[in-house]
Amino acid sequence: MEIRKVQETGGGTLLVSLPKSWASRHGISKGSFIAIEERRDGCLLLDPHPKEERGPQVVVIRYPLEDVQYIEWGIIGAYLLGYDYIQVEAERRIDSSDRARIKDAIQNLIGLEILEETAGMIKAQCLIDASLVNPHSLIEREKVIALSMLRDIKTILLEADQDLARTVIRRDDEVDRIYFLLVRLLRSAVQRPKIAESFEITPLDCLDYRLVAALLESIADHITGMAQELLNVSGLDLDGKIRATLDQVFEVLEGMLERAIEGFLAQELKVLREVREGYKRLTRLLNILTRVMTESGLLRNSALTSIFSYMREIGRDSIDIADLIGPDQILRVQEIL
Repeated sequence: MEIRKVQETGGGTLLVSLPKSWASRHGISKGSFIAIEERRDGCLLLDPHPKEERGPQVVVIRYPLEDVQYIEWGIIGAYLLGYDYIQVEAERRIDSSDRARIKDAIQNLIGLEILEETAGMIKAQCLIDASLVNPHSLIEREKVIALSMLRDIKTILLEADQDLARTVIRRDDEVDRIYFLLVRLLRSAVQRPKIAESFEITPLDCLDYRLVAALLESIADHITGMAQELLNVSGLDLDGKIRATLDQVFEVLEGMLERAIEGFLAQELKVLREVREGYKRLTRLLNILTRVMTESGLLRNSALTSIFSYMREIGRDSIDIADLIGPDQILRVQEIL
C-alpha cells in the first residue's frame, strides 16, 4: 500500500496525485477520463477504462494428457476461474470414451453448455451472467438440499429404505454443482468489485461465503457417507426409546444447520450461542444412544458407529459456520497511540 498526501488548491478543491507507474501502464495522461466509485466500506475505486467492457475470456485445454481425468479437472478449474469459453482441442481426434467423460464434466457444471463439437474439438460456453445470480440465494439453496438429505437419512435409518439411500447419494452431486457455481461467482466478485457491490457484499465477505459454501458441501458429503453406510444395513430392530432419541438427534442436527446459515446470512450474533448449545445437546443424545445400543448389541454393527461419527462432524461444521458471524456488535476497536 502507498500513502499519498492530500493537497488543497486555493479554491478549496482537494487533490491527490496518481502513481506515475500505474498511469503509464493504463495509458493515463492529461485529459484522460477516470471513473471514480465509492464502495460500501468508504474506499474509492478508480477505473482507468470506464467505457471498456471486459471481452469474453477463452481458455484452450490440449488433448490428450496423461489421463482424461486431468482434462476433467482442467474444465472444472477453468470454470471456477471464470472463463466464458472452454475449448478442448486435439491434434487429431478425441477418443469416444474420453469424449463421453469430457461432455459429462461440462454438463455437470451449471450454465456451461456445449456450443460446438467436431471429431477433434469440444467448445463450451458459460451462459450465466455473474451479476444476475446472488450468492445469498445459492447458500440458501445448498442449505435446503442438505436439510432435505438429512431428513431422508432419518427415514432410511428408521425404515431401512435403501432406494431412498441411493437418491440421497445422487443429490450430493447437486450440492457440488451449486458449490462450483458459487465459487465461480465469488472469484468474479473479488476480481471485479462492481459485481461484489451488486451482491451487496464486500470482497472480504466473499471469503466467508466461500468458506460457508465449502462447509455446506462438507455436510452434504457427511450425509452421503451415512447413506452409503445404510446401503449395507437392513432390518435394524430399534425399540421405542431408541427411535425417540434418534428423533431428537435429527431435530437438533437440523436446527443447528438451519440456524447457523440463518445467523450467518443475517449476521445475528445470538445464533452462535444457540448452535454451540445445540452441539452440547447433540453430544449428550449421542452418548445416550451409544450406551443404550451397546447394551442391546446394536453397536456391533460398524455402520451405526460411523453414522454417529458423521453426525458429530455435521454438528462441528455447523459450529464452524456460526463462527463466521461477525462479532462487530461486541467489538470496540481502539487505536494504540
